[in-house]
Amino acid sequence: MVSIRKGFDDGDFSEKILRLTTYDLRLFPQVHLSEVNKTAIERSAAKLVTRYFEQYADAMARSNPKPLQHVYEFNMAGDQKSRLFKSTIATNSNGSVISYRFIKAKVPNNFGYMFYNKAEVMERGNPIVIMPKSKQYLSYKLENGRFIRSKKSVVNNPGGDVGGNFNEEFDMFMKSRAKAVLKEFRFFEKVNNTIRAKRKISMMKINSNSVKNSATLAVADARQVAVQTEVRY
Repeated sequence: MVSIRKGFDDGDFSEKILRLTTYDLRLFPQVHLSEVNKTAIERSAAKLVTRYFEQYADAMARSNPKPLQHVYEFNMAGDQKSRLFKSTIATNSNGSVISYRFIKAKVPNNFGYMFYNKAEVMERGNPIVIMPKSKQYLSYKLENGRFIRSKKSVVNNPGGDVGGNFNEEFDMFMKSRAKAVLKEFRFFEKVNNTIRAKRKISMMKINSNSVKNSATLAVADARQVAVQTEVRY
């Protein structure tokens, strides 16, 4: 019996498999474990939550102005451009943390007086003492039209019934709605779709031998996933 043996070109099959495997082993940890990329994606999730909460607060204030009117300019409850609260997103070892600070009002009340810190003062509800700046007495007009003078004015509960309302709404939203928002907008699904799209293109490049260093490509792709997530949100 005559045996005929002949080798064939496998197209660097083993080397390609190694590069493809290296790419996969590097891509996913770079997306989920790299502090830079992980932080960027978590901040994007937090931005989405804050955007939705602020729209929620606007809608609540428009439908029932009284509970949240203090965190908007006078007579503009629910107006996006008249918000007196601004979000801050900080990142620590436990993820992203959303907080709010109150900003100064720019619109006077119905009597023409400025109450610059109305959002913070009324939300906190702590007693305040009002003293004259340059004169000996305060002079101001009451709702009934009568003017009074005094050396100081003490407001024991400046927030009245609205004190703490904004914080309560925000706290309730974060406990009951934040996760649902990410799910509703398919946030993590979109991140995974971006990963799959990047992986598909890169696998084609590796298979065609146009890319030799698959580890470097995986690092670059992971960063692009994070950047695209930031841009989207």
